[in-house]
Amino acid sequence: YEIRGDWRNSTLLPEPLRKLWEKHTNLSNKKEKTHRKNGKTHRINISSMGVSTETLHTGSISGAQIKVLIQKEAVQRRLLDFLGFKDYEALFSAGKASVYSVIPPEDKHKSGGLLFADDGNILFHDFSGAGGGKHILLNSLYATLVAESPVDLTPFQTDKGKMKGKVQAATWWLRLLIDAGVVEPAVVNLPPCPVNARPALKKVYYGIKRLFEVRWAYEDHHGLPIMLGRDFLMDWCGVTEQQARIAVKDLLRQEVIYTAGKHGRSKIFLPGPR
Repeated sequence: YEIRGDWRNSTLLPEPLRKLWEKHTNLSNKKEKTHRKNGKTHRINISSMGVSTETLHTGSISGAQIKVLIQKEAVQRRLLDFLGFKDYEALFSAGKASVYSVIPPEDKHKSGGLLFADDGNILFHDFSGAGGGKHILLNSLYATLVAESPVDLTPFQTDKGKMKGKVQAATWWLRLLIDAGVVEPAVVNLPPCPVNARPALKKVYYGIKRLFEVRWAYEDHHGLPIMLGRDFLMDWCGVTEQQARIAVKDLLRQEVIYTAGKHGRSKIFLPGPR
Protein backbone atom coordinates (compact mmCIF):
# COMPACT_ATOMS: atom_id res chain seq x y z
CA TYR A 1 0.00 0.00 0.00
CA GLU A 2 1.04 3.58 -0.62
CA ILE A 3 -0.91 6.12 1.41
CA ARG A 4 -0.68 9.82 0.66
CA GLY A 5 -1.85 12.49 3.08
CA ASP A 6 -3.27 11.77 6.53
CA TRP A 7 -4.05 8.04 6.53
CA ARG A 8 -6.55 8.44 9.40
CA ASN A 9 -8.80 10.58 7.19
CA SER A 10 -8.87 8.08 4.34
CA THR A 11 -12.33 6.79 3.38
CA LEU A 12 -10.78 3.99 1.34
CA LEU A 13 -8.80 2.31 4.11
CA PRO A 14 -10.52 -0.96 5.11
CA GLU A 15 -11.34 -1.07 8.83
CA PRO A 16 -9.31 -4.28 9.52
CA LEU A 17 -6.30 -2.68 7.87
CA ARG A 18 -6.84 0.54 9.83
CA LYS A 19 -6.82 -1.39 13.13
CA LEU A 20 -3.73 -3.34 12.12
CA TRP A 21 -1.97 -0.12 11.08
CA GLU A 22 -2.84 1.59 14.36
CA LYS A 23 -1.56 -1.36 16.35
CA HIS A 24 1.63 -1.54 14.33
CA THR A 25 2.49 2.17 14.53
CA ASN A 26 1.18 2.65 18.07
CA LEU A 27 -0.52 5.87 17.00
CA SER A 28 -4.05 5.12 18.22
CA ASN A 29 -5.47 7.86 20.48
CA LYS A 30 -2.15 9.74 20.47
CA LYS A 31 -1.51 13.31 19.46
CA GLU A 32 0.28 13.64 16.14
CA LYS A 33 3.90 14.60 16.56
CA THR A 34 6.22 16.53 14.31
CA HIS A 35 8.81 14.93 12.02
CA ARG A 36 6.67 11.84 11.53
CA LYS A 37 6.73 9.77 8.38
CA ASN A 38 4.93 6.50 7.84
CA GLY A 39 4.28 6.24 11.59
CA LYS A 40 7.95 6.67 12.49
CA THR A 41 9.31 9.53 14.57
CA HIS A 42 12.63 10.99 13.51
CA ARG A 43 14.78 12.23 16.37
CA ILE A 44 17.53 13.36 13.98
CA ASN A 45 17.20 16.21 11.51
CA ILE A 46 18.92 14.49 8.60
CA SER A 47 18.23 17.25 6.09
CA SER A 48 20.03 19.98 8.05
CA MET A 49 23.45 18.35 7.65
CA GLY A 50 25.10 21.23 9.45
CA VAL A 51 28.57 21.30 10.93
CA SER A 52 29.12 22.26 14.55
CA THR A 53 31.27 25.28 15.29
CA GLU A 54 33.13 22.99 17.70
CA THR A 55 34.41 20.57 15.05
CA LEU A 56 37.06 18.38 16.65
CA HIS A 57 38.88 17.44 13.45
CA THR A 58 39.58 19.66 10.45
CA GLY A 59 41.14 18.80 7.12
CA SER A 60 41.30 15.39 5.45
CA ILE A 61 41.16 12.27 7.58
CA SER A 62 42.43 8.70 7.37
CA GLY A 63 40.80 5.42 8.32
CA ALA A 64 43.27 5.07 11.19
CA GLN A 65 42.32 8.49 12.55
CA ILE A 66 38.63 7.57 12.42
CA LYS A 67 39.29 4.43 14.49
CA VAL A 68 41.05 6.55 17.12
CA LEU A 69 38.32 9.22 17.15
CA ILE A 70 35.39 6.86 17.70
CA GLN A 71 37.06 5.45 20.82
CA LYS A 72 37.56 8.84 22.49
CA GLU A 73 35.10 9.53 25.29
CA ALA A 74 34.46 13.14 24.18
CA VAL A 75 33.59 11.95 20.68
CA GLN A 76 31.48 9.06 21.95
CA ARG A 77 29.47 11.48 24.09
CA ARG A 78 28.97 13.77 21.10
CA LEU A 79 27.72 10.87 18.99
CA LEU A 80 25.36 9.61 21.69
CA ASP A 81 23.91 13.09 22.10
CA PHE A 82 23.48 13.43 18.34
CA LEU A 83 21.75 10.05 18.08
CA GLY A 84 19.21 11.10 20.71
CA PHE A 85 20.39 9.28 23.85
CA LYS A 86 19.91 11.20 27.10
CA ASP A 87 20.43 8.60 29.82
CA TYR A 88 23.77 7.03 29.00
CA GLU A 89 25.96 8.30 31.87
CA ALA A 90 26.25 4.85 33.48
CA LEU A 91 28.00 3.63 30.33
CA PHE A 92 31.16 5.58 31.23
CA SER A 93 31.12 4.68 34.91
CA ALA A 94 29.88 1.07 34.88
CA GLY A 95 30.63 0.01 31.31
CA LYS A 96 26.96 -0.41 30.39
CA ALA A 97 23.70 1.52 30.59
CA SER A 98 19.99 0.90 30.26
CA VAL A 99 18.61 3.54 27.90
CA TYR A 100 15.48 4.58 26.08
CA SER A 101 15.68 3.18 22.56
CA VAL A 102 16.06 5.79 19.82
CA ILE A 103 14.65 3.44 17.19
CA PRO A 104 10.96 4.14 16.43
CA PRO A 105 8.28 3.43 17.48
CA GLU A 106 8.81 5.31 20.72
CA ASP A 107 8.54 3.44 24.00
CA LYS A 108 7.94 5.08 27.37
CA HIS A 109 9.94 2.31 29.05
CA LYS A 110 13.70 1.82 28.88
CA SER A 111 14.01 -0.63 26.02
CA GLY A 112 17.64 -0.50 24.99
CA GLY A 113 21.13 -1.06 26.27
CA LEU A 114 24.58 0.40 25.62
CA LEU A 115 27.85 -1.34 26.38
CA PHE A 116 31.48 -1.30 25.34
CA ALA A 117 32.80 -3.90 22.91
CA ASP A 118 36.22 -5.45 23.49
CA ASP A 119 37.81 -2.97 21.07
CA GLY A 120 36.45 0.06 22.93
CA ASN A 121 33.61 0.87 20.55
CA ILE A 122 30.04 1.31 21.76
CA LEU A 123 27.38 -1.30 21.02
CA PHE A 124 23.63 -0.69 21.15
CA HIS A 125 20.90 -3.29 21.57
CA ASP A 126 17.15 -2.68 21.26
CA PHE A 127 15.46 -5.12 23.62
CA SER A 128 12.19 -5.02 21.66
CA GLY A 129 13.90 -6.38 18.56
CA ALA A 130 13.81 -3.14 16.56
CA GLY A 131 16.81 -2.57 14.33
CA GLY A 132 17.28 -6.29 13.75
CA GLY A 133 17.50 -7.28 17.42
CA LYS A 134 21.31 -7.45 17.38
CA HIS A 135 24.09 -5.65 19.21
CA ILE A 136 25.13 -3.07 16.63
CA LEU A 137 27.78 -0.37 16.44
CA LEU A 138 26.77 3.28 16.31
CA ASN A 139 27.36 3.53 12.56
CA SER A 140 24.83 0.72 12.01
CA LEU A 141 22.41 2.43 14.39
CA TYR A 142 22.72 5.69 12.46
CA ALA A 143 22.19 3.90 9.14
CA THR A 144 19.11 2.22 10.62
CA LEU A 145 17.66 5.59 11.66
CA VAL A 146 18.34 7.18 8.27
CA ALA A 147 17.09 4.22 6.23
CA GLU A 148 14.13 3.62 8.58
CA SER A 149 14.85 -0.11 8.41
CA PRO A 150 17.47 -2.39 10.02
CA VAL A 151 20.98 -1.93 8.61
CA ASP A 152 23.88 -4.07 9.84
CA LEU A 153 27.20 -2.70 8.60
CA THR A 154 29.36 -5.45 10.09
CA PRO A 155 31.90 -6.50 7.41
CA PHE A 156 31.63 -10.18 6.45
CA GLN A 157 33.76 -12.81 4.74
CA THR A 158 32.57 -14.33 1.47
CA ASP A 159 32.81 -17.99 0.53
CA LYS A 160 35.99 -17.11 -1.38
CA GLY A 161 37.61 -15.64 1.71
CA LYS A 162 37.26 -11.97 0.75
CA MET A 163 36.04 -9.34 3.22
CA LYS A 164 33.11 -7.28 2.02
CA GLY A 165 31.39 -4.26 3.51
CA LYS A 166 34.45 -2.54 4.99
CA VAL A 167 34.19 0.51 2.72
CA GLN A 168 30.46 0.92 3.37
CA ALA A 169 30.94 0.62 7.14
CA ALA A 170 33.77 3.18 7.09
CA THR A 171 31.73 5.56 4.94
CA TRP A 172 28.85 5.49 7.44
CA TRP A 173 31.27 6.04 10.32
CA LEU A 174 32.64 9.14 8.65
CA ARG A 175 29.17 10.41 7.81
CA LEU A 176 28.13 10.01 11.44
CA LEU A 177 31.23 11.92 12.57
CA ILE A 178 30.54 14.69 10.06
CA ASP A 179 26.82 14.97 10.74
CA ALA A 180 27.51 15.07 14.49
CA GLY A 181 29.98 17.90 13.98
CA VAL A 182 33.09 15.94 14.94
CA VAL A 183 34.79 16.02 11.53
CA GLU A 184 34.69 18.77 8.93
CA PRO A 185 33.18 17.76 5.55
CA ALA A 186 35.01 18.29 2.29
CA VAL A 187 34.06 21.27 0.14
CA VAL A 188 31.96 20.14 -2.85
CA ASN A 189 30.73 22.48 -5.58
CA LEU A 190 27.56 20.67 -6.55
CA PRO A 191 25.06 22.60 -8.72
CA PRO A 192 21.93 23.65 -6.79
CA CYS A 193 19.01 21.30 -6.29
CA PRO A 194 16.56 21.51 -9.22
CA VAL A 195 13.76 24.05 -8.74
CA ASN A 196 10.44 22.54 -7.61
CA ALA A 197 12.10 19.16 -7.01
CA ARG A 198 9.80 16.57 -5.48
CA PRO A 199 10.63 15.41 -1.92
CA ALA A 200 12.29 12.15 -2.99
CA LEU A 201 14.53 13.97 -5.46
CA LYS A 202 15.55 16.45 -2.77
CA LYS A 203 16.46 13.60 -0.41
CA VAL A 204 18.62 11.96 -3.07
CA TYR A 205 20.19 15.29 -4.07
CA TYR A 206 21.24 16.15 -0.51
CA GLY A 207 22.25 12.54 0.11
CA ILE A 208 24.56 12.54 -2.92
CA LYS A 209 25.97 15.91 -1.90
CA ARG A 210 26.72 14.51 1.54
CA LEU A 211 28.28 11.41 0.00
CA PHE A 212 30.73 13.56 -1.97
CA GLU A 213 31.48 15.58 1.19
CA VAL A 214 32.15 12.35 3.07
CA ARG A 215 34.14 10.47 0.44
CA TRP A 216 36.25 13.50 -0.44
CA ALA A 217 37.07 14.09 3.23
CA TYR A 218 39.25 10.97 3.14
CA GLU A 219 42.95 11.41 2.51
CA ASP A 220 43.83 11.00 -1.20
CA HIS A 221 40.15 10.75 -2.19
CA HIS A 222 39.33 14.40 -2.88
CA GLY A 223 38.09 14.95 -6.42
CA LEU A 224 37.72 11.27 -7.28
CA PRO A 225 34.48 9.96 -8.85
CA ILE A 226 32.09 7.97 -6.68
CA MET A 227 29.66 5.11 -7.29
CA LEU A 228 25.93 5.64 -6.77
CA GLY A 229 24.53 2.13 -6.44
CA ARG A 230 20.77 2.05 -5.95
CA ASP A 231 20.97 -0.40 -3.04
CA PHE A 232 23.40 1.91 -1.27
CA LEU A 233 21.40 5.08 -2.01
CA MET A 234 18.23 3.48 -0.62
CA ASP A 235 19.74 3.38 2.86
CA TRP A 236 21.95 6.46 2.52
CA CYS A 237 19.08 8.73 1.43
CA GLY A 238 16.13 6.93 3.06
CA VAL A 239 14.29 6.33 -0.22
CA THR A 240 13.00 3.35 -2.21
CA GLU A 241 15.00 1.69 -4.97
CA GLN A 242 12.70 3.17 -7.61
CA GLN A 243 13.01 6.66 -6.13
CA ALA A 244 16.81 6.33 -6.12
CA ARG A 245 16.87 5.15 -9.75
CA ILE A 246 14.58 7.91 -11.00
CA ALA A 247 16.35 10.61 -8.99
CA VAL A 248 19.80 9.70 -10.34
CA LYS A 249 18.42 9.84 -13.90
CA ASP A 250 16.86 13.25 -13.22
CA LEU A 251 20.08 14.61 -11.71
CA LEU A 252 22.03 13.35 -14.73
CA ARG A 253 19.55 14.90 -17.15
CA GLN A 254 19.69 18.24 -15.35
CA GLU A 255 23.51 18.10 -15.25
CA VAL A 256 23.77 18.18 -11.47
CA ILE A 257 26.06 15.14 -11.81
CA TYR A 258 27.63 13.42 -14.81
CA THR A 259 29.00 9.99 -15.63
CA ALA A 260 32.79 10.06 -15.34
CA GLY A 261 33.55 6.48 -16.41
CA LYS A 262 33.30 3.05 -14.85
CA HIS A 263 34.79 1.14 -11.95
CA GLY A 264 34.50 -2.48 -13.01
CA ARG A 265 30.91 -2.81 -14.20
CA SER A 266 29.62 0.12 -12.14
CA LYS A 267 29.34 3.69 -13.36
CA ILE A 268 31.11 6.42 -11.43
CA PHE A 269 30.03 10.05 -11.14
CA LEU A 270 31.29 13.56 -10.52
CA PRO A 271 29.47 16.81 -9.61
CA GLY A 272 28.26 19.31 -12.17
CA PRO A 273 28.17 19.43 -15.96
CA ARG A 274 30.84 17.48 -17.75
